[in-house]
Amino acid sequence: MALCYRHTGPGAQGRGRRNTFAGNVDVKNPDPGHLTVCCEEPGFRRYKAVVLCKAFKRRLKVALMHELDTAGKVRRVKICASTDLQLTGHRVFIYYKRHFQMKFQHRDAKGHKGLEHCQRRNLGRMNFHHNLSTTAVSVARALHWYNLGEQRRGAFSISNIKARYYNELMPERFFCAFGKTADPLKNHPRILFTRNFGDKAIA
Repeated sequence: MALCYRHTGPGAQGRGRRNTFAGNVDVKNPDPGHLTVCCEEPGFRRYKAVVLCKAFKRRLKVALMHELDTAGKVRRVKICASTDLQLTGHRVFIYYKRHFQMKFQHRDAKGHKGLEHCQRRNLGRMNFHHNLSTTAVSVARALHWYNLGEQRRGAFSISNIKARYYNELMPERFFCAFGKTADPLKNHPRILFTRNFGDKAIA
């Protein structure tokens, strides 16, 4: 994304169009005269500014975040932008974060919870089906992710959760079909091994 600083100084004398740009934005070395620090904590620094975007041909409110290493050098840069110039830099970053959480929620609901399988035409029933599919993803995440400690929380895969429930269901069906009591065998190491069979590695 090609971003430019806005020209805020006096215009050129004489005939011709007034100055609009004041140089390109170097995201790793921002100009403190245009980009101001809105949040700084150990590990990251966030800037905010209203800049010009050549691709969109309009002004954007930009939240520029530097992820820092232990030496304080820029390790990675993230750019979040909005056409609403009244938003604060922190609010722009929060909106982007929530937006991607919603996208992952809908991705898992479409892929594993039948979000697109509804054949109703009534708007109320379609909304109910949509809410039920996305709520199922949230419940699965709450049961299998939030009960872990913060240090153990990693990437979340609804596919692995489905596989684990299926692997737990099949031994129960076998025990029921053969008339066996499953309680003494549920904690057997081999039963616990089959519970995680089919788990996929999460990038």
